[in-house]
Amino acid sequence: MEPSSRNTQLPSFSSAFGSLVPPEQNHSMNKQSDSFFIPSYLKGSIYAQKLGEARNKKNSAQNDCHSAPTSQSSSRSTNKNSANAQTKLAPSHRGMTYDLIEKIPCSENERVPPLPSGWSSDDKQPALEVLSDGFELKLSGQKSDREREHESCAARADYPMPSQGGIYYFEVTILARKKEESSLGIGFSSKKVPLTRLPGWEPESWAYHGDDGNSYSSQITGRTYGPPFGASDTIGCGINFRASTAFFTKNGVDLGVAFREVKGKLYPSVGMKKPGEHIRVNFGQSPFIFDIDGMMKVSLISLMLILNSITSQENPGHIYNHDLAKIPSLIVPFRFIISWRRIFYSYP
Repeated sequence: MEPSSRNTQLPSFSSAFGSLVPPEQNHSMNKQSDSFFIPSYLKGSIYAQKLGEARNKKNSAQNDCHSAPTSQSSSRSTNKNSANAQTKLAPSHRGMTYDLIEKIPCSENERVPPLPSGWSSDDKQPALEVLSDGFELKLSGQKSDREREHESCAARADYPMPSQGGIYYFEVTILARKKEESSLGIGFSSKKVPLTRLPGWEPESWAYHGDDGNSYSSQITGRTYGPPFGASDTIGCGINFRASTAFFTKNGVDLGVAFREVKGKLYPSVGMKKPGEHIRVNFGQSPFIFDIDGMMKVSLISLMLILNSITSQENPGHIYNHDLAKIPSLIVPFRFIISWRRIFYSYP
């Protein structure tokens, strides 16, 4: 937007804060500030620590932004007489009265990708209503002629799932669903996937469908996976970015690996077809039905056993490839630094 006045206060989407989140995500900064949360399974990780630090920096920058005009106005008032006594600037300098209060942006490496905080109000089909602070979606009864031509209505979350945490998990509860046969798909997709079909049917989209219980991996043909689901069911979806796999849960029960070789910048996504269908998502703002924290603890124990087995070999400085091959398959957000005699590990 072109500057039409000399207002010194920066908008919330100023580049002073853009260094803390990717530029294309600035539209949701105010929402994230009001609903900041970290899922329980990520607490204690380095990623969560960096996420908190980034939020503190953003809040500090906002406070500095709001306080800067007042302090500068006071300073100008105090020095008014002395300023008037000075010789006027040359005509070529007139008009340069802007007060630069933006901070120098941080380096690109300091950007921390935010967590999904709700359904996007922009990245969805118009017939879908975003309710309850962005956590609920409902397919309205009224559809335009153009929307009636589409097979379904889909939506994506406001932010992609961050791979820095090692694993990302969310749950969707079906609040209402038509009794007649319908199709509801829960999964994830890239930004380029059309929102006019259920996730899983298009390239770069993966989903678990409720009408047949099949899993769909970027194609119209599904694979037998789990039981169908409907009203009052809670479906969980998790991605293990270390192993490039995805799994689903139903009402707290793990259904096993659904997809492999999952890659890319992926957003939680849901699609529905019949008017009145209504879902609520849990991105970690409340406790999960599935014990994802317990899964993380079990994986950590398995990891420690593998590491102890490796380091207890006759030659601890020699790490065998077949031993290291076991590590990526674990659903644990850890990184490894291998030294001559010891393997150090920590949250990413």
